[in-house]
Order: sequence, then C-alpha cells, then structure tokens
Amino acid sequence: LNPDLKKAFSHYDSYQPWGEVIDSSKMTGKQLAKGIYQAGQGRSKTVFFEQEDHFIAIGGAHVLKANFEQIRTLTKSEKPLLHFVLTHHHRSNLRGLNHVLELNAKLVVANAHKEAVTSALNINDSEQKLVIVPDREPFELGDLTLFDIPTAHSQHYLLGYSETNKMIIAEEHFETDLKTAKPRIYKDMVIFSDALKSLNIEIDILVDIRSWRQFSMDEFSGWVNSFNGKTCPEG
Repeated sequence: LNPDLKKAFSHYDSYQPWGEVIDSSKMTGKQLAKGIYQAGQGRSKTVFFEQEDHFIAIGGAHVLKANFEQIRTLTKSEKPLLHFVLTHHHRSNLRGLNHVLELNAKLVVANAHKEAVTSALNINDSEQKLVIVPDREPFELGDLTLFDIPTAHSQHYLLGYSETNKMIIAEEHFETDLKTAKPRIYKDMVIFSDALKSLNIEIDILVDIRSWRQFSMDEFSGWVNSFNGKTCPEG
C-alpha cells in the first residue's frame, strides 16, 4: 500500500499530552510503607510484604528473581520468599510461575484458578506447592489479607489488603504512568470500585502493582463517580 509512515505516526495538530509520565525504564526498588516494598522495571513489577522471617510477593512472576534480589539489596535481608500470590489466571500472569517453585515458595491461587495453574506448571503434586484461597472468603496470609472478588478483568480476582496501612494492592485495574494527571477512567474501574465498596473495609491508598503511581481513595472515588458511560445513539 506504500503509506506515508511519517505522516501516519505524527500527532494531530491539536494533540496535547495528558500529562508528564513516570520513567520506569530502569530497575528500581522502593519502600511503599513499613514492611511493604515494590521493585521492577517497565510494567514487570512485584510488590513484597516483609514478615518476621520471610517475604510474601504479589505481581509479575516472570521477573520475580530479579525483583526479589532488588528488594533483598534494598532491605539488606536474606529472608526467603515463602509465598507468591497469583492475582488471576490470564496467560501473561501464568508466565514464569516456575520461578516461584525454584525459590522454594508456594503459589497462592484462587480456588477457581487451580486447574489453570497446575496445567501451566505441568505439575502433579499441586497440593504440596499450592495454597488455595476459598471462593469469596477473606484469607489471611501473614499480615496480608486476600479477598476473592469479581471484577470485569477476572471473575475470581485476589485483591491484596494491608489493614495496618489501609492499603489495597491490585494489578491491571487502575494502572497509569501519569505522574499527577487524572488517568483514563473506564467502566472496568467503576466495576472494581463497586467490588471494593462491597468489602466494607477502610482504604486510604490504592497501589497498582504494574505502576509506580499511587492513588488516594478519595481521588479514585471522585474519578469513578464522575464516569459517564458511552452509548450508541438510538437507531
């Protein structure tokens, strides 16, 4: 077809960026709250929860080893990884789960996703390597609480909650690279917000594992409450 590629990939005359973006190009590790850390590069990030004698991780498994090493350096700790929480069963999330087992940690998965996980790992003794979260029941894992909630992203989704910090930790539900500007709000976020309200828990901070940006609950609630769904004109 021989299109004019220079013209095809140039901005419109009226183009305006949404706002300044966060640079995630370098491996970084940082502390989010007491005992809670985040490490990674690009969208391949993991959140770690430090316990008395071990760590719990939630997030990207395919980069788990590198991210865990970054947090060990940051905390100057040799504590092992004991549990890795798989938020949901999509193909990209199942990638690299073997790294969890290589670190001698157990996989924490929703009951509904047990079959998908065992198939991805091609293991037989799943009971020895998996911790199953019962459907729709709060599950305590150290000082981390997991809630199995339905979202537009996954019918069974494991949401992390730190009651001490009033912080929720999710993945791919409100991710943005914008430093301060309002992110794009879409219907899935509204559905996610409704699921949060049904839990009846105190929330101050929202962390998306794949982004360095944190939101306050007031910010998030204001954004989703202002959402106007798009519909086709009648006829």
